[in-house]
Amino acid sequence: MTGIKVKPCKWLPFEVGQSAKVQKLAQLIWWLFNNFIMALLKAYFYITDTTLYRNRLFYYRKKIWHQLHTRAFQDLIQKKMLQTVSETRVMELLKTESSLGVSYLRFLPKSGSLRPIINLGRRPLCGTRKTLSINQQLMTLLHVLKFHVNADPSIVGSSLFGLDDTYKAWVKFIAHRSLNNDHRLLYFVKTDIAGCFDTIRQEKLYSIVSDILKKNITEEYVTRRFASVVVAGGRLKRTFHRDSNTLFTYQPDFFVFNKKRMLADNLRNIILVDQVVNQHDTVDSLLKTLQAHLFNNIIKVGRRFYLQRVGISQGSILSTMLCNLYYGHKERWTMDVAEDELLLRMVDDFLFVTPYKDKAEQFLEDMLKGNEEYNCKTNVSKVLTNFPVSDFKDGMIPCISRTEPLPWCGLLINTNTLEVSVDYSRYAGLRISDTMTFDLAHQPGLAMKNKLLQSLRPKCHGIFFDSQINSQQIIIVNIYKLMLLMAHKFHAYMMHFPASRRASSNVQFFHDMILTLSSHLYSQSTEKTCSNPKGQNKKLFPLSLDVVKWLTLKAFVSKLKQHHSIYRLLLASLQDVKRGLHKSLKHTMRHILHQLTTSEGIRELNQILLKGCR
Repeated sequence: MTGIKVKPCKWLPFEVGQSAKVQKLAQLIWWLFNNFIMALLKAYFYITDTTLYRNRLFYYRKKIWHQLHTRAFQDLIQKKMLQTVSETRVMELLKTESSLGVSYLRFLPKSGSLRPIINLGRRPLCGTRKTLSINQQLMTLLHVLKFHVNADPSIVGSSLFGLDDTYKAWVKFIAHRSLNNDHRLLYFVKTDIAGCFDTIRQEKLYSIVSDILKKNITEEYVTRRFASVVVAGGRLKRTFHRDSNTLFTYQPDFFVFNKKRMLADNLRNIILVDQVVNQHDTVDSLLKTLQAHLFNNIIKVGRRFYLQRVGISQGSILSTMLCNLYYGHKERWTMDVAEDELLLRMVDDFLFVTPYKDKAEQFLEDMLKGNEEYNCKTNVSKVLTNFPVSDFKDGMIPCISRTEPLPWCGLLINTNTLEVSVDYSRYAGLRISDTMTFDLAHQPGLAMKNKLLQSLRPKCHGIFFDSQINSQQIIIVNIYKLMLLMAHKFHAYMMHFPASRRASSNVQFFHDMILTLSSHLYSQSTEKTCSNPKGQNKKLFPLSLDVVKWLTLKAFVSKLKQHHSIYRLLLASLQDVKRGLHKSLKHTMRHILHQLTTSEGIRELNQILLKGCR
């Protein structure tokens, strides 16, 4: 309602006051959007996001979407993933608790197909005993499996649960080569499992998980529930957690548990609150839950019901864990990795690094051959190496030269030096605003600051800024590219502000926001690149705060200059600080910074981001 005047609305009743007129007009606008425009759109279009364009909405005419949906659904039937089941049988499974509930199928458009997504987060149907969604019922089993993975990481093989695991494995590999003065050329093989979730053999998976759970001698697990409270964005944020242990390893004293967790996870400025009630589960009860989830996963499509006969649901909170246990078991029996080699797997994306060309070729051959026991096949179109391979029935395998970086799971890896950067090619063809969400309702400036910090935080990772991995030049380029991306996000967010509340309305606030981003990057990077050999912290982030601030200001000035009329006052303020920092830097550092921030790689990134802005 900001800026809307009611005086020209002659149809509003004269006898009511100004505030009542505004309220009447607001009610009309609400009705117009909620009951008319939205109803009209829903009647004629299927509106959805996509995997390729992130948060951008696409509008499919109902007739076209019905054709696409039917084709994708028939494909699932032909692959024998789904089997029709009667409603009577469904109610029987639910009443006997042989199934955890009914899930719902939807398709997410990809560039050339539709990805099936099964929603397991809905409330259960009326008339059943269950009161929790399927994912909520699986929560305890997930944490019990996490307990076993922490106790014995070998059960998931080379699985990585995030960038932290990649960082640890990469540093360890580099340190091993450095310790042994190993300068041999490395051969890289990147492969991808075709439909890894959809092709898992359910019986094989159940057998693997059953063997893991039955290792518990006491056959009883205790799951503690607790909450954490932190200050985020000036507000208190509460998050609920669970921690599972066997009866023998359970720590009943919450104070002792609290202290161990604080030290293990390096937690600070946080309060942990015991929820007092603990959950006890037996191996049999957990296996019954897994059995119901795997073998009696009921999916509703339209008015019909189906049972999933092959694979596991990607919408399940267990899917990543089960996938890692399944392929981790395969690795233990079919793959042999030496000490001077490295095998990494992010769910279904393999990366094998070895100094032996014959072993690299043998790994590639084994992956292309597939494995019948685990129903595992490689997606040939996603195979990539850094050496030429031609002796395979599939023809020439794509390869990169020794001077090109190898892309893998959002990273760019230098196959000669093992230096790591972010792969920004995923932003090609995307509008920056499609990768963001916007909150303009309450304190939009503060919301913008928090959104940018949340976006920056996961990218301030040790793998990009650790001097054990990257040279100083690569670290500088990594920081500058990251801040250039943040500058584009800053502008995209600013364009959603009303014209009267943009940068010129509060220059000091937005100036401080940009400097806060640089300070946050510095603090996060120094914290995440600290090793602790023999009790002494060693700083592995080689740059000073002034250098990080200069890089941040350089990136923002470079972007905001393209929109000089909007940011004239803010640019003047930023350039003053940038000039002061420039004078305080050493001559050699000034030369390095100028050279690196005007390199070919920076120009390429600018082109990618600018295309997305149009």
